[in-house]
Amino acid sequence: REAELDVFEAWRDLEGRIDIDRSRVSLGGYSMGGFGTCVLAAQCPDLFGRAFSVVGPPTEDPIEGLTGGLVRSPPSLTTRFFGGEGGGRIFNVFTEGPSSALEISENLRHVPMLIWNGLGDPLVPVISVDNYARRLKQHGYRHQFDVFPAETHLSFGIRDRWTGIPEFVSRNKVIRNPRRVTYRHLPTLDHPEVDLVHDGAYWVSDITTREDRTSGLVDAISYADGYAPPEVGAFTEYGREPRRHLSRGLQWETPAIEDRTAPDNRLSVRPWRRRSARKTSRCRPATPRGRSCWARSPPVPARSPEHGRRPCR
Repeated sequence: REAELDVFEAWRDLEGRIDIDRSRVSLGGYSMGGFGTCVLAAQCPDLFGRAFSVVGPPTEDPIEGLTGGLVRSPPSLTTRFFGGEGGGRIFNVFTEGPSSALEISENLRHVPMLIWNGLGDPLVPVISVDNYARRLKQHGYRHQFDVFPAETHLSFGIRDRWTGIPEFVSRNKVIRNPRRVTYRHLPTLDHPEVDLVHDGAYWVSDITTREDRTSGLVDAISYADGYAPPEVGAFTEYGREPRRHLSRGLQWETPAIEDRTAPDNRLSVRPWRRRSARKTSRCRPATPRGRSCWARSPPVPARSPEHGRRPCR
């Protein structure tokens, strides 16, 4: 939570010194900075146009990363011996319960991701990062996963060659008012004591998850300007810069205007609730029309760094 506050306070300080075009803001990080990138981009997707992670783990829990979220380390290890509030009994790895970017990856619908990992990385095994890329593929989200056979965890920083990343972020544009919003609220990532609550993005806000559920998901589509899902295409290619690597991922093509539904004063909402890390069930929307309700075109959100210590509310 302190790291998240630091990001927005540094952003606010920077805007007091130079002009920042908020429509072109990207997010990126190395190692645990890459992990923070995956988490923060998913918590606040309406603030960032693109994000890149270099040798960043998808979770703080290594077992959860290796198994794609199917198995987690025993709480006695992560919150007693090697972490928890106040530090672990043996040494401190986790300041609190370990967080996971896998759990909120649905929120990245409008934030394309670039992910780099070395095949010989002993600290962040490529299988963990591959599980994260697979999760993005399951969602049908734009991403590019580059695997470098000759690289390890530190070699990217030692070589200091980043060919491809500037080109990736140069195509950045922050989406403010999308036709479709998907957002998962994970209460364990909220810290209301310091005004950090991640309960929505874009024109969806104030998501509340029942106390007996671990998370809640809202998937909403506005038909005010018509709607058609993007055309999703997979790609696999080889690259030589900055070093030999294999790239694979998904890209979107904008559907033709004639393929969209006719504009309509209608909003389709699908809420979901998660009972546990492995089971998800559908809940009934609080509207008389079942899955659909009527609404006007959604407004542009007013979230921004100068809102002080509530950047994602």
